[in-house]
Amino acid sequence: MFWEQRDRQLLSGDLVPKLAREAYAGKNVIELGCGGGCNLLSMSGLPGRWVGIDPMPVAIQLLPVLAEAAGLPVPEALEAAAEDVPFADNEFDIALCYSSHQYMDLHLAFAEMDRIVHDAGEVYIIGGILGPFVLESVGRFVKGRSLGTLKYDVGAMANTVSYQFRGRRAIGGGSDNATSTPIYPTARWMRRQLASHNFVVDDAASARLPGCEMAVLAHRR
Repeated sequence: MFWEQRDRQLLSGDLVPKLAREAYAGKNVIELGCGGGCNLLSMSGLPGRWVGIDPMPVAIQLLPVLAEAAGLPVPEALEAAAEDVPFADNEFDIALCYSSHQYMDLHLAFAEMDRIVHDAGEVYIIGGILGPFVLESVGRFVKGRSLGTLKYDVGAMANTVSYQFRGRRAIGGGSDNATSTPIYPTARWMRRQLASHNFVVDDAASARLPGCEMAVLAHRR
């Protein structure tokens, strides 16, 4: 529904030039955590290759249904996790995460991005970050007084702090890919982790987005 409401365009493509559909023309792109594949469908007919992976079987099963409903070809997608990408070294120009990085084990996922993106490649991560998420959470509680929502948000904050300092979530055990245990890393932490995997954040191309999200765009050193 949201995809149709934005005229089937990529999310934030109107706000960040590098995220516009036309900017991907001729590129070899992998989306890590593609969900039901709306971004894949947005790229239909554009020159280049666009492939998605997602660890949730239902997401991959849903993609052909959505493609048929949209009257578009079924994109290339398979069930796999960002922590163990089933593609060769240096295969992609761009690794893309749209609101999916918060459910990953990012230490493993960044290592995989380093492996699959070639020496002139880029990484684009779009999603929530800690500071704006905390402010948004406070606003939600003040407005709705929902203890259930507050508990979820506080759990996400605790998981984020734990992951950034200890390398693992405080709540949720080993279920790092579950949507019930998100993390919202700070932009500074993301910058350091990307640097440790041979990527430099492009400050001119990166941007704060509406809500608690940010587009962090990085290129090779």
